Amino acid sequence: MPSTHLCPSRCASVLVVLMATAALTAGCSEPTPIPPTPTTTPMPAPTATATPTATLQPTATPEATPEPTVESVEEAVVPRDALAGTSWSVRTFGPLRLQTRLVRGTSLTLQFGNAGEVSGSAGCNTFTSSYTIEGNTIDIQPPARTRKSCGLLTMRQEYYYLEALEQAIRFTLNGDQLQLIYNRGRGAINLTLVEEYDEANDANAPMGAYQTTIFVGPQRIDCDGAGQTCLAIRVQGEGRYLPYNGTIVGFDYVEGYQYELKVEARPVPNPEPGAPAIEYSLIEVLHQEAMQTAPASADMAKTNPLENTGWQLRTVETAGVETPAIEGVAVTLLFGEGDAVGGSAGCNTYISRYSVGGGTIAFSRIVTTLKSCGDAAVMAQEQAYLKALEGAQTISVFEGQLTLTFDNGNGVLRFMAIR
Repeated sequence: MPSTHLCPSRCASVLVVLMATAALTAGCSEPTPIPPTPTTTPMPAPTATATPTATLQPTATPEATPEPTVESVEEAVVPRDALAGTSWSVRTFGPLRLQTRLVRGTSLTLQFGNAGEVSGSAGCNTFTSSYTIEGNTIDIQPPARTRKSCGLLTMRQEYYYLEALEQAIRFTLNGDQLQLIYNRGRGAINLTLVEEYDEANDANAPMGAYQTTIFVGPQRIDCDGAGQTCLAIRVQGEGRYLPYNGTIVGFDYVEGYQYELKVEARPVPNPEPGAPAIEYSLIEVLHQEAMQTAPASADMAKTNPLENTGWQLRTVETAGVETPAIEGVAVTLLFGEGDAVGGSAGCNTYISRYSVGGGTIAFSRIVTTLKSCGDAAVMAQEQAYLKALEGAQTISVFEGQLTLTFDNGNGVLRFMAIR
């Protein structure tokens, strides 16, 4: 009996031991299937390496990079000297999406020489430079230009045009159309072919020659501040006349008329000091108008436009010979209130009355002081001046200059404004 009672407890103990052992054995034997589990994770599987190769294949195909083909075609179409000996006129230029037209009345040109030189008109000034091309790339050196001053809009356009030329990086040539790309591809200059010339065979079409319209004023104006007078030239689109110290080949100028001329303009690369930077040759007289109805004398239509103005004598012209006023001797013409006028004749002062209208002027008897100056030249100039005033017939005001004619137009007094 006792053994019967012990057996279950011993058996239970044994059973517990056996169960624990089995559990331990089960726990120890469980890891054995774990190593095979990596087979389900195909980390080093060759399929992974095969996938990149498959995806890289399309990008490696030469079809995706056609640049070599394009370059070779462009080089074949655009030879190295494609622009040599051609002349172009700008239609528009500016940012690619904001092309602007030119300031009204101005022209921008570009001429390529046969030896790597380039020149043209920037609207106000002319410029010269050099260029090189390789395939469809272009490099233009910083241009050298003349130093004229024109209107604000024209000068601003000129600045941007020359800057664009200097930044040019490539070009496209399509028949009579040329496009220069500049500012790293963000801007373009669009040009149209104007003319082609051969410098060796055509002496009448030199490097940089172009056609334009100019206006010549009805009277000559001061050139250099030393008494020399020049033609008054205004380029189309500009409101201001500037002195032109040169001649217009083939043009016979008659003072008292305003002219509109079609001319050929030829830039002078290295002009002598005081010489013009552009030479003009007449093509056609487009319009000619007498001084009385010209814009230059339109000021005279106002009621007494001379009132409270002052002028100093610069030159006296008699029988076609122009003589500057004596340096350091102020000869003045001062218009006061109403019809009063007076001034200095060089030695003596004078007063008078005047009437003006329709481009004519008349002075009444001139009264002077009676001083005697020691310089005979000053006294001779004074007498000639007072006599010319008494015989004055016509008057015009033009670009800050007043002109009186006397002796039936054979004599001219020219004054510059002083107040």
